Amino acid sequence: MKSNFESSFETNDEKILFNLASKSFLSVWSYSNLYRDQGDSTNGGAGKEFCDFTAIFGNDVLLFSDKRIEYKNSHEENVAWNRWHKKAVVSSANQLRGAERWLLRYPNRIFLDKRCTERLQIPLGENPKIHKVVVTHGLEDVLKSRSGESSFSYTSSEDYRKEFWIRQKDYIPGDIVHVFTGDTLAFLMNHIDTTRDFVEYLIERECVFTCDVDIFVFKESDLVHMYYKTVKNGDKTQRQELVQNGAPVCTFHHGISALLQDHVFHEKRRADWISYFWDGLIENISHHIVQGTAEGPGVKNLSQSEIVLRRLADFSRFERRIMSDNFWNMWLSVPPKCRGNRVVKEMGNVLYVFVLIPEENFQNNEQYRNFRRHLLCEYICIYGLEFRSYKEVVGIAAKTREEKEVNEITPLIIKQLLLAGVDYAWWDNSCWTDEDIRNTVIARDELISENLLNSPEHRTETHRRSHEFKDGSSVSD
Repeated sequence: MKSNFESSFETNDEKILFNLASKSFLSVWSYSNLYRDQGDSTNGGAGKEFCDFTAIFGNDVLLFSDKRIEYKNSHEENVAWNRWHKKAVVSSANQLRGAERWLLRYPNRIFLDKRCTERLQIPLGENPKIHKVVVTHGLEDVLKSRSGESSFSYTSSEDYRKEFWIRQKDYIPGDIVHVFTGDTLAFLMNHIDTTRDFVEYLIERECVFTCDVDIFVFKESDLVHMYYKTVKNGDKTQRQELVQNGAPVCTFHHGISALLQDHVFHEKRRADWISYFWDGLIENISHHIVQGTAEGPGVKNLSQSEIVLRRLADFSRFERRIMSDNFWNMWLSVPPKCRGNRVVKEMGNVLYVFVLIPEENFQNNEQYRNFRRHLLCEYICIYGLEFRSYKEVVGIAAKTREEKEVNEITPLIIKQLLLAGVDYAWWDNSCWTDEDIRNTVIARDELISENLLNSPEHRTETHRRSHEFKDGSSVSD
């Protein structure tokens, strides 16, 4: 089976887009150059390209069109702009419109290969929300010479006709196509780099350009500033504050350099470093599934395993920081050659169980891994039965540390743990049968009697508070 790990690219720009986007959306959900069987593939020919890059993550689908068009500055400015805009932006938007129609009409007719023999395995959500993104190349130098950043200016005004401004309502009537330069998208995805965060950014961006007042945005970095300032007054976003008086709004926040120099933003970036363990954990598990090297029952099929991976990936960068911090705090607290587990109960309707098992008293690694997977499955059922209000339970198991003196987590320690391998399991906590309950109670009592599990009355609870921005505020102006 061909996988997205083996994608081929027609242009270097497409390769750059894939490498950039797959770091944010992660490999399982990232696809370059998918195909639809609308061409003559059934007669020995090739299908038609679906779009340049696709990310499918439950109900959220991101469609990207990536195009490089040379800007002919030898013409009059308005003529050169209109010609470039038509080829680079309007044409790409129309392609995305066609891809959206096909996806909604024929979701089972999208393929990994030109011959249309290998269907896309990632399931589409029941109520998909399509986010369309145009990525342009060829105008960066002109834009940078005007404003210091290779970013378009944007407006929601129907009457604004100035050159080098993107009128967001032009491309798909009643809908939004997000238009970025390649440089701008790279900046966004280096700082807003999870599917949850990127989608929320696009939604907030769409709201800006569909509000009832005229909006003028001079640089994309102005919108980035606005995005980081939205968690400010409860549910009231900064955008809502800006437009509540009904007057035209211009946004200006001093550019990218002001954001990068903000000490609060810097502190957030510093605190986020541990969260990338969570990205590595997902990639580690998904790589073995896609390559067919995953071990254990029910983990070799990507379409069946995707729901578990999506539960792990459906976190913002801040939430990944929380999950990573919980895991590594437990890892440090469990003494070498000992067993330990932790339950994380504050992450929505899913209960997460972390389990550490030392690798000793086993004849070989295979015996150890089989025992660890079996124990992990017992743990997630036991905790699922105890906390029936949670709809699902996800478990992660790893090896207990061997060194006695470890005071802090380092990138090397994280790398070593991932290389040693992790196990995962998932339990549907809404479908208990009487037999499931009986078996789980027996397993629970046996583990308690063997001192491998504490009874509920002898457990300790740890409450760890964290703020995305350490002073609890948003980024300043």
